[in-house]
Amino acid sequence: MLTVLFYYKGVHARKVVLAEKPLRSTLVQRERPSGLAVLYQDRPIVDRDVVTVTFAVWNAGTESVRPENVLLPIELRIEDEADMLDVSIGRVTRPVVSPVVSRDPKNSRAASLSFRILEPGDGFTVQVVYAGSDKTAFSWSGAVEGQGALYAMTREQQEQIPRGVRDWGSQVGGLVFGGFFCWGGIAFIRGAFQAPGPKGQTRRRSVARMRRLIGLVFGTVCATIGLAVAWATIQSSFFTPVPPF
Repeated sequence: MLTVLFYYKGVHARKVVLAEKPLRSTLVQRERPSGLAVLYQDRPIVDRDVVTVTFAVWNAGTESVRPENVLLPIELRIEDEADMLDVSIGRVTRPVVSPVVSRDPKNSRAASLSFRILEPGDGFTVQVVYAGSDKTAFSWSGAVEGQGALYAMTREQQEQIPRGVRDWGSQVGGLVFGGFFCWGGIAFIRGAFQAPGPKGQTRRRSVARMRRLIGLVFGTVCATIGLAVAWATIQSSFFTPVPPF
């Protein structure tokens, strides 16, 4: 039962991942005045740099994420006394995702994200233009059903982990579960072919043949299920932490 539980939990999992793109671009540097001026709420920004950064948001799991699965709103916050000047949606894997950015006009340090659906592999990018330094920190908050807190990847994690394991429990559980079915199926097939047939009485011979047939069919079904489960586990136990863009 534990192997079945681990397998089901791992294969049927939501995993919303957020990652910052490696490079930030400085649009205006306060130490290097130029003819380019940036206005925010009709006031020029002269005491801070204007920087742009891009984040990727995608579903690295195997189960779709819908609005009703988002238990706590997905929010992006900026730290270090910086201000968000503009937040917009960039690239989208499919139009049906329909991502939306919502901002409170009175709060220039936070933005919330929503979407219509995030199926496995679906995602989008969020571009933020802010007033601050290129070292300004960002933080994410939110919770998804079955996942809990969001999985935010740092730049170091993106560079060091080109491929990661989703869940060792689900991988081992799925392989054990599949192996058990394969072993049981092979045992039934062997028993069906090796069982000696009774001598005499046509009725007893008919019953024996029926048992062999049932054992052969049941064993084949079990072995097929076991191989399918093991293969599905191998295919789905890994996720690629690189955004689909």
